[in-house]
Amino acid sequence: MTDTEKNASMVCPKCGANLKIEAYNDNYDQIVCPYCDYKRIEPKRKSTAEQMDHEEKIVYAKEKGYLRASDEIEEVKKARTRKRIAFALLSLLFVVLVFNFVEKLNRPKADPFAYVTIQCSGIDGHGKCEMKLGDAKNDKGEVIDTSKIKYQISKTSDFSNNDTLTITAESDTYQLTEKSKVYTVSGLDEYLKNVDELSQDNIDLLVSEALAKQPDATKNGSGATFNSVTAKKLIVMSGNQTSTVYVISEINYTLDDGTNVTYYLSAYFKDVVLRKNSNGEYSLAHGESMHAGNLINLIASRFIYGYASQEAAEAAARTTQTPDSDYSALDIK
Repeated sequence: MTDTEKNASMVCPKCGANLKIEAYNDNYDQIVCPYCDYKRIEPKRKSTAEQMDHEEKIVYAKEKGYLRASDEIEEVKKARTRKRIAFALLSLLFVVLVFNFVEKLNRPKADPFAYVTIQCSGIDGHGKCEMKLGDAKNDKGEVIDTSKIKYQISKTSDFSNNDTLTITAESDTYQLTEKSKVYTVSGLDEYLKNVDELSQDNIDLLVSEALAKQPDATKNGSGATFNSVTAKKLIVMSGNQTSTVYVISEINYTLDDGTNVTYYLSAYFKDVVLRKNSNGEYSLAHGESMHAGNLINLIASRFIYGYASQEAAEAAARTTQTPDSDYSALDIK
């Protein structure tokens, strides 16, 4: 409102006299004419300083609103830009995925395990297995390049028979028909556990080897005549990763005075294992073999290396070499 307008508003519209301002309440004034009955109510008039402050606040509020509106518009623009970028990235990702999918479909198919064999060796419980690769062709008749397939084996050592191992395969060149395969471990040598695992051929082999190594008792005295040697008992002592077989033999000879003498000798075979061939038949293998016995005086001054009785030889087999092992035995006829 201009000064002219302000001055005009203070003139009585009825009689033209100057109007007076009277307080009406805290927020409004009453404008009255002292000469006639004219009255009106209007907001309290502010001082020039107050009016300027009020106008500044209005201007500030308008500017603040403008800035806020500008920020909101800018944020909307940024959001739209982010959406466009995200859409572009998703579109690119989709194209890449489709390209890779099509590229994989066009790869030659190959069974990565068609030419894989597992070779195991060693003794049950401590066996080792390794993967062997042979020649094979893919679905297009091409020889598979094994260098283009990456294999990984889950374990290579400390195997027992019937354990399993897993081989995984991956390739950027071939479309693999399988990604993993489980193999069962077999063919490891097994320590002999008891006499029931021995075939008659195994028994005959151990007995013949034990008898062939019997020492000549006649060398211990002049005039002695060897009569016979007979295998009497076979004992198996099996423990944790060990197995020992004892063959106890009865030896008879005659002294020069006609006296018949009998004593017993024990031959033992260390680390006896069974090996299964492709036909399912077991063969026998062992480590060192030696004779066990004590220096005994059977008659007069005749000293013999062995045992005075079969019971003594059996007791020694159960306690001397492998005292903590499981015992099983059979009489040899």
